[in-house]
Amino acid sequence: MSIRYSGINSSLFRLRLNMKALYVIDFILGDDAPSQRVRAITKLLERVGCSVDCACTGVRPRTDQKIRVEPTIHFDEKLSFGKAQIVSKYHERLTWSKSIKFLNSVVNAVDPDVFITYGIGHPLMSHIIKLANSRSKIVIPDETDDFDIRFNGNIANYIDDASRKKSRELLHPFADGVIAISPYFKSKFEDIGVPSFFLPSVVPHLMDLPIERTTKFDDGSLRFIYAGSLGGGKDLIQPFIEAMFKLQEAHLQRQVRLDVIGPTVDEVQSLCNFSVRDVRNLNIHGKRTHEFVIDALLSADFGLLLRKPEKYAVAGFSTKFGECMSLGVPMFCNAVGGADSILEDGHDGILINDFEVNTIADRLIDLSRYEASSLVEMRIAARRKAEGIFNVDSYVSSFGDFLQELVRVKESGANN
Repeated sequence: MSIRYSGINSSLFRLRLNMKALYVIDFILGDDAPSQRVRAITKLLERVGCSVDCACTGVRPRTDQKIRVEPTIHFDEKLSFGKAQIVSKYHERLTWSKSIKFLNSVVNAVDPDVFITYGIGHPLMSHIIKLANSRSKIVIPDETDDFDIRFNGNIANYIDDASRKKSRELLHPFADGVIAISPYFKSKFEDIGVPSFFLPSVVPHLMDLPIERTTKFDDGSLRFIYAGSLGGGKDLIQPFIEAMFKLQEAHLQRQVRLDVIGPTVDEVQSLCNFSVRDVRNLNIHGKRTHEFVIDALLSADFGLLLRKPEKYAVAGFSTKFGECMSLGVPMFCNAVGGADSILEDGHDGILINDFEVNTIADRLIDLSRYEASSLVEMRIAARRKAEGIFNVDSYVSSFGDFLQELVRVKESGANN
């Protein structure tokens, strides 16, 4: 599937669309990938002329920490549960009854024209679709992940994952349209007749940053960065570290350096059958601030992203992919999750066929011969690609058309 994006004229859509959107999520907004996704789509909705309210539903732990309340964010303290409220928590996870009652009050107050949903379980999603249909309003789920449900000992997570999967498979096909984070989801829903809008992990908060190279980690080596959470095995770094270990006695023109930010030394060690302390130029930083991560990325030659070719990787689209390229950092990755439809190998990133140690080692040997000017050219090309694909502005015109067509179809159905 080829990726296409259109030019913008946001002022045009501010004149053409005058809609109220209600974004229904099951978490409190923070700084994680789902929160970034919600903010990016909120920005896109605003660019096409929608006002946006957000309703935070679902079960969350009670905390003394102050919740960052942003404009037009609705949440209900009755959805916060203490550790001793086990029965109440599981009842809500199974029925979403308090969330349904809370959502009804928000809907009555906002009177939305369109519902955007993210990660909503089956009972609440069923209610949203019924509510929207009764009012001739639009429902658009944001499709971001698809994976096989496995019980890992955590009953709460299993219930939540199973409820979301049931919602996605049984209810989303009856939505008016979907936002698809990957070519996988776009094809999946279009094949069953559901209009789909492709929107990868756009990162508006980074596209506005001035791109200035730093020298914080500049030691003349070929510098790679992995920043994130290993996420129960979703991301792979062990094959890359093993390739480094294999090559450390080789006479490379540039030594390979990897900075790992997020995981601890113990977490990385648990993945390897050799001592990670014996791997030269492997620097494991643990959890650091967002500013530290940005500085590290800006000093890197490549971002690292390796994933197994399983459903979760094919269906999803890594946020770190868009973050790196938006900062002018080419990706070193294997061909999963839409990477092969975006990257031009050797021009704006490095695309390998698999994550075998020998495959990685061979490519590292090749990259170690690159002139500094070639690496700079690749960084410039990565940023230019990002300015098209990971920039919210690139989707304003086409998303406005998408919304207008959904409205037209809904209104014509209501009039028949």
